[in-house]
Amino acid sequence: MENLGQYLKALREEKQISLEAVHNDLKLSVEQIEAIENNRLSLLGNYGFAKAMVYSYIRFLNADEQLAMNLFGLVWPA
Repeated sequence: MENLGQYLKALREEKQISLEAVHNDLKLSVEQIEAIENNRLSLLGNYGFAKAMVYSYIRFLNADEQLAMNLFGLVWPA
């Protein structure tokens, strides 16, 4: 099974969405997006902040929310 970061990065790349486009739409920094895609969620702050950022990214990518949040639970704490 893939991990959260791999899943979201593959989905973003499949949709040909740049990191800058994610940044512009969600107002997450490129560093925060990369932290998510590299499963370094502790860099995002506490659990609540990290979960909110990841959830926003999941919705932005129109990812499978249940799958992605289950993967989030496996990654946290990073």
